[in-house]
Amino acid sequence: MILLMKHLGELLMPRSLHRPMERKPPKLAVVLVDMNYPKDDIKPLRGTTEESISRHCKLLETARRLSIPIVLMEDAHVVLSTYKEIKAAAGQGVTHLMKWEYSAFKTELFLDFLDRTKANTLVLIGYEMNICLRGTADDALRLGYGLMTSPELLLYRTLGKYGTPEMVKNGAAFYRKETDHYRTTEKLLSAMERIVGNGTACAPATN
Repeated sequence: MILLMKHLGELLMPRSLHRPMERKPPKLAVVLVDMNYPKDDIKPLRGTTEESISRHCKLLETARRLSIPIVLMEDAHVVLSTYKEIKAAAGQGVTHLMKWEYSAFKTELFLDFLDRTKANTLVLIGYEMNICLRGTADDALRLGYGLMTSPELLLYRTLGKYGTPEMVKNGAAFYRKETDHYRTTEKLLSAMERIVGNGTACAPATN
């Protein structure tokens, strides 16, 4: 009876809550979240919004060159689509998915993307670092995925409670502590190059 109840519980549990993750060697995928919000309501931890968008594009172009899988996640509650310059940088054939909840891991097609690409280390970038991006990061860490990011590629909402100095400070501290955190986009790109080149992760720059 106990074994039967356990089996039924696993069947009823969302797939994202009980799938194990092996992380050796690292295999990258780029996960860009919710870059379909009005630009006047977002700001990166470092630099200007336009600079951050340009850096997002450079990272996507680098990922394409390195044959790193890319998924663009969009908030289904927002009528706008992902910025055209980002879609252009991601290129043709990129996986483009809608999500209805904060975490991308609550989307079955996102889990299919991870299964298909065998990704175990996610380059997590986009918006909003204290809501949808954070929900995705929390689930990724709980499931054993590695995370890489940079403050130049983490954006937050400037209006409301999530734009307060305390929330921004706490959000920045989370990514510094819980992810392989690269001070600049260039350092992150160099790390991606090395991982793809030799299958080993390099030490992150955390300041």
